Amino acid sequence: SVLAALLIVPNFLFAQPKDVDDVDKSGSEAQLVPRGADVLRNPVLPPKWAFGVLFASYRNQADVLDAMTRLRKDYCGDLMWLDSSWLWGAYDRADRYICFEFDTNQFSDAKAMISTLHANHFHFGVWEWPYIDQSITNLYQQGESNHYFITDHKGATGKVVNGGGWHGVKFTGQIDFTNPNAANLWKELNQPLLDMGVDFFKIDTYSTVAKGGVTFDGSGSEYLLRLYHQTYYEMT
Repeated sequence: SVLAALLIVPNFLFAQPKDVDDVDKSGSEAQLVPRGADVLRNPVLPPKWAFGVLFASYRNQADVLDAMTRLRKDYCGDLMWLDSSWLWGAYDRADRYICFEFDTNQFSDAKAMISTLHANHFHFGVWEWPYIDQSITNLYQQGESNHYFITDHKGATGKVVNGGGWHGVKFTGQIDFTNPNAANLWKELNQPLLDMGVDFFKIDTYSTVAKGGVTFDGSGSEYLLRLYHQTYYEMT
């Protein structure tokens, strides 16, 4: 549902320089967006559009643009996001979950689609989760060899534990956001999407520590969840 969707929006939209009068005498702009733990303790009011009417779908590029046209003609709306279909048309395809790339069979020009949505006053986002299936060989091996996944021993020195998931996945590595290097990798993998114009992410799962797993710093699910959300906040 709309209310259940957790939107992570770009922090530069939380407060623009001209939104407040809190500017020092030297002319430099006030620091409006807190960092680190302060973000969690003192959340900043999101931009107005984040409270708008949100539409979601499992559609392709043509259908998204058609929906955009019909919504603008007869209804209203502020945001559109795609669920897992942006990665692949079929529900079960392990080697696409999650590869951070649009399925070009369904989205021949995702960047142009997003630009058209923006021109029609829609903000756009995509669905993600914190798992990478073993079948996505290059990404999984990168995560495993660099100790970016949750393992069965503190410090990521043990064996990777199965993060779980659906979409046909068999064994997934779960990004360990308590490891700063792993969080940085996640930001890097998502940067091309932001460069395309993606405005926000609908993040799925509660990022609990998988059964038998121990985070990099030894903390539990609650802290991992906070860092999961914080990483998205920081990367956008």
